[in-house]
Amino acid sequence: MLLHFRCGLSLATIFLLLPIAGVCDTQRESRVKEQALALPAGSSVFVRLLNHDLLHGRMGPVTDQGFSLQYVNGGKIEERTVAFMDVRSIGRYYYISRQRTIVMLIMAMVPLGISLGFAASR
Repeated sequence: MLLHFRCGLSLATIFLLLPIAGVCDTQRESRVKEQALALPAGSSVFVRLLNHDLLHGRMGPVTDQGFSLQYVNGGKIEERTVAFMDVRSIGRYYYISRQRTIVMLIMAMVPLGISLGFAASR
């Protein structure tokens, strides 16, 4: 008897949460659309899809259903239309070169070394 009650309670909970899942999808789509509209055309972006794929490319025109993404595939520039319903998140992609990373590390280490040297001399 207790097992039947738990199964019934589980089913009732699932049916109560189904409409909420639909609302979350529409909220996610509207959030992604706002993020896409905020990005300027031609900017370098990354796109995380719901199927866990990660795309990098240049932002194209935005429509009501999705946006276009230009990316390099095999040395050719290709264009893909991405629907908002397939996107988990979208954002600007900032490339930091190796040289810039080394300069930033040196800039962080020099004050640290000076501080440690000063503390060790006391």
